[in-house]
Amino acid sequence: MSGCELCPLEDTEICLTCIAPLYVHEGVCVSECPEGFVVNDDKSACRNATLADLGILYFPFLIAALIFTIVILFGKCKKKAILVKGKVEKISYQSSITCIIVFIAPLQALATVAQWVLAILYGTMVHAILAALVTVIILVINIAFMIQFSKKFRSQSLTKEAEDKIKRGKLDKAVAWKEPRWHENSDGRFEAWYKRHKLVYWITSTFTVLSFWKFNKILYSRFYNYGMFTAYWQKAKVYRNLVNWYNIVTMITVDFFLICIDITGLIYIEWGNQLYITMVETCVLSIVSIILCSYELYRLADYLEYTTDKDKKW
Repeated sequence: MSGCELCPLEDTEICLTCIAPLYVHEGVCVSECPEGFVVNDDKSACRNATLADLGILYFPFLIAALIFTIVILFGKCKKKAILVKGKVEKISYQSSITCIIVFIAPLQALATVAQWVLAILYGTMVHAILAALVTVIILVINIAFMIQFSKKFRSQSLTKEAEDKIKRGKLDKAVAWKEPRWHENSDGRFEAWYKRHKLVYWITSTFTVLSFWKFNKILYSRFYNYGMFTAYWQKAKVYRNLVNWYNIVTMITVDFFLICIDITGLIYIEWGNQLYITMVETCVLSIVSIILCSYELYRLADYLEYTTDKDKKW
C-alpha cells in the first residue's frame, strides 16, 4: 500500500502506521483528515473531532457589551442647544445608565440561551436544565410586563360622558364601543407619542417580548437625544412603579439565580472550553445588571422627571 510503513501480515490491505506526513484513517493512508476528523496528538492518525477541537471564542458577549457601552458614551457628546436665562447652552439629556441597561439586557438573555445549549453539548445536563429554566423565566417576565404595559398605557375605555349616557339609557354600550368619539386612551400623552413613533414602539415591543423586558426602557433613555426615545406618560408614576417592581423581580429570579448557577458551574467545569467562557460572561453580565438596575431604582424618578412637566419641550 502506497505510503504505508506498517501493516499486519494477515491483511496487507490494512495499514497500521503511515510514513510521515501521511495519517492513518480507517486503515488507509491519507494526506488530510476528512471532514469530522482531526489529526491526533502524535500526528500519526485521524480521530473523531470533539467540541474541544472547535476552538474557543473568547468573551463575545462581553466584547459586544463593551462596544455598545462605548457607542452609548459617545451619545453624551451629541447635545441640544437650549436657552437658559437668556444664554444658549448645549446639554445632553441622554440617560447613559439606562441606555447601557437596554443594550446589555438582550446580550444577557442571548448568553443564557447559549449557556444551556452549550451545557447540553458538553453533557452537563443539570446546568442545561437550570439555564433553560432561567430562559423560560425571562420569557414569562417579558410577556407579563408587556401585557401590563399595554393594559396601563395602550388600552381604550369609554369616556365619562359615554358612561353617564349609558347609565341614563340614552346610549347603547355596543354602539358606544363602535364609535371612536366615545373612546379615550388609558394614557393620552403616551398615545400622542405613539402616533408619532409607531414603528419605534412596535420594534421596541418585539424586542421587549423576544429578548428582555428591559428593552422597553429605551422609551425614556433619550438615546442620543432623539425624540423617538423620549416618550411621555400622563401616568408617569404608574410607569415608574411598574419598572421598579419588574427590576426587583428580575434581580431576584434571573440575575441572582444566574450568578448561583454560574458560580457552581465554574467550580466543577475546567477552564478551556466555550461553556466555561459563557458562564463567566453570564455571571459578569448579571452582576453588572444588578449594579446598574439598583442605581437606576434610586434615580428613576429623576430620569422620568421630564415627562411630568407638560410645558417642557425636550
